[in-house]
Amino acid sequence: MCGIAGIITTRRDRANDGRPDTPLSRMVGAMVHRGPDDAGCAWHEVGAMQVGLGHRRLSIIDLSSEGHQPMVDPITGATMIFNGELYNYRDLRAELEAGGVTFRGQCDAEVLLHALGRWGAETLERCCGMYALAYLDPTRRRLLLARDHLGIKPLYVAEQGDTLLFASEVRSLLASGLVPRRVDRRAVATYLAYGAVQEPDTIVAGVRSFPPGHAAWIDLDQPVPRIGRPVPHWTMPVPRPMSEAEAIEAYRATFDTAVREHLASDVPLAVLLSAGLDSTVIAAAAARHAADLRTFTIGFDDHADLDESELAAETARLLGTRHTTVPISSDDCRTLVPAWLEDLDQPSVDGLNVYLIAKTIAEHDITVILSGLGADETFGGYPSFTDVPRLARAMRQLRFLPRPVRAGLARTLAAGRPAAVRAKLVDLLTSDGDVVTLCLHRRRTMSNRQMATLGQDAATLDLHPLFVPPRLMDRVERGSDDLAWMIAQIETRFYQGNMLLRD
Repeated sequence: MCGIAGIITTRRDRANDGRPDTPLSRMVGAMVHRGPDDAGCAWHEVGAMQVGLGHRRLSIIDLSSEGHQPMVDPITGATMIFNGELYNYRDLRAELEAGGVTFRGQCDAEVLLHALGRWGAETLERCCGMYALAYLDPTRRRLLLARDHLGIKPLYVAEQGDTLLFASEVRSLLASGLVPRRVDRRAVATYLAYGAVQEPDTIVAGVRSFPPGHAAWIDLDQPVPRIGRPVPHWTMPVPRPMSEAEAIEAYRATFDTAVREHLASDVPLAVLLSAGLDSTVIAAAAARHAADLRTFTIGFDDHADLDESELAAETARLLGTRHTTVPISSDDCRTLVPAWLEDLDQPSVDGLNVYLIAKTIAEHDITVILSGLGADETFGGYPSFTDVPRLARAMRQLRFLPRPVRAGLARTLAAGRPAAVRAKLVDLLTSDGDVVTLCLHRRRTMSNRQMATLGQDAATLDLHPLFVPPRLMDRVERGSDDLAWMIAQIETRFYQGNMLLRD
């Protein structure tokens, strides 16, 4: 991963005046862990605006200095900072070269820079990959912010009077010294309800997450810098009806292409392998395209019930990969907890496992890991794919009953179960019973009663009654009767987007 940071301000004292310690340099310095290979800052004066762009680089494609950022188009003067990877950059490069564009290096960032110069924001509709970017167009006196389809790469923004800041991490914005350190009460409520802060809110008041799958221009001729209305460059497609054979073939081809494109790397790469279906099919597809593929499995020495290392090793043997089992103990986990908490950008009840795995594999000089994140949303691996349809059928029968009667029924059904389970079932059976509500109630870490006990009121905080920011609820696509697709979409937007992708 890399890190980007930017400041747009009307105040010259916040721009680069030769001092080594400036708001932008502090922002970039706070993200050294995201990009230890290179760093850069560049300032531009556009009208009355001072525009500063900063970057931390983790080199993956084209390790030469030609990949240094901020990257400048030598002809137009356009400047870009980019965090992520484009998987179809070779195809885009070929198209640009056919149109007369020449390149200095081999990296995907340079392709994106020239693509934005040639096609503008429409470039994003052609991109296959994960990214957060800022693109300064000095000729038209504007700056583009954009984030990938699902929000794999983070991007946070803060508007502070005559200054606008953006960065890959909340801690980077705080490091500027220009963003007040105030906790957002709404974010605390969503964290308590779901175990992770729900976008677009962040734990810091005044800082918000830029929406996934959107782009926005900032007009640099404004009296003060403000982000224009974000416009979607992608929406989650509603599946078209097809036969089982067609679906299998379409998925197989798409999946194989995706894995092959993810193998593009000029640094050591490996697949994280467990005994599960998701990582196994990824490793199998990768092994077809990569010679001497490396796979890693975490082995739990003192938890045999969690240990999958023997089955994973057998899978690796069948696939012919160069396999490593990394043993981890409970003591290792306990030792790492303080460092994990210190490194969290925002509070989360999840993520220690990912932190432990990434830290351990990095010690084996592996820079890029392919994992099975996203497979449960695709393969229907979560219990919600079976629970929610059953609950929806039950609610169609129970909806005519008064809520107090449904609450009593829930307590009876959950008799003898823990109080938290009883409270969750009460919330489920007294709800409206639509798919979104049922899915979100299943993901709740605290019930409505527990939230009330802690003094959390959704209406007072301007939250949806399910303790979700209204903007996030507005992004849910409701144009399909396909229950499996609806569940997959909700799990992707909420659980994956706010929990798993932030780990």
